Amino acid sequence: MFELYRSSNVREALLLRDQLAASGVRCRLDRVGRELRLIILRREDETAARTALSRLQAAPKDKRWRDASWQQGRVLPAHAYGHREFTYWQRLWQGLGLWTASVILACVVVYVMLLAQPAVILATFSAPADLLQAWHQPWRWWTPALLHFSLFHLVFNLLWWWQLAQIIERRQSTQRLLLLTLLCAGVSNAVQWFYSGAHFGGLSGVIYGLAAYWTLYPRWRPQVGTPWPLSLFWALLIWAVLASIPAFSAWWGATANAAHFSGLACGAVLAAALAWRDGRRAA
Repeated sequence: MFELYRSSNVREALLLRDQLAASGVRCRLDRVGRELRLIILRREDETAARTALSRLQAAPKDKRWRDASWQQGRVLPAHAYGHREFTYWQRLWQGLGLWTASVILACVVVYVMLLAQPAVILATFSAPADLLQAWHQPWRWWTPALLHFSLFHLVFNLLWWWQLAQIIERRQSTQRLLLLTLLCAGVSNAVQWFYSGAHFGGLSGVIYGLAAYWTLYPRWRPQVGTPWPLSLFWALLIWAVLASIPAFSAWWGATANAAHFSGLACGAVLAAALAWRDGRRAA
């Protein structure tokens, strides 16, 4: 056990603590008067700890330090001058990017409106009745993603969206997440429409697309961060396979299987195409 760092710069101390914790270095942050003291608990971590400290002080605005705070479940304000961290609910909301939060709010608002005025909302947001309506109202290829027909359906989809979308928006950009959302929604909704007609809804086609994208893209471009765990990807894939079995769907209820698999394929294609393009730009 030894003291690595002592300073009144609270923001730097908190970022260093989170970086060390994310890399497996056991440490403790204490307040001593008006300063913070960082104690390393194992002597064998000294080299790694001192290297992290040097890198932080050399480039304090590098986004990797805030990423480490994300991994530890903390969100630091841009200028953390006081020794204060957000509450759980503040962290939850502050941690969402603009597009991640916008889609969550849109889905919730549309669901509440659907409960109040089902005929009006279905007439406005459902998939096109035919190609003529699709020509005159092209937004209908995307708006079915906002429709959810039960509270369980809504919460289930938004939990997956919250997990995936915030990672992509944080690691890459709002523009990249917006592009993925629009393409995966458009493709999965169109395929489901050709397969079953206009009576479907939900964000699951987009979710499968994002799952495929963030499972594959970081494996080809590892510098962007850790890929989505294969265990979660397989869980979604197994659910899609089960939902496509007639006996299961008769018990559980109808699901948009065509949207699931087409969203998955769209996300995989986008992962390959964007990884190739990003690699060429970086070369």
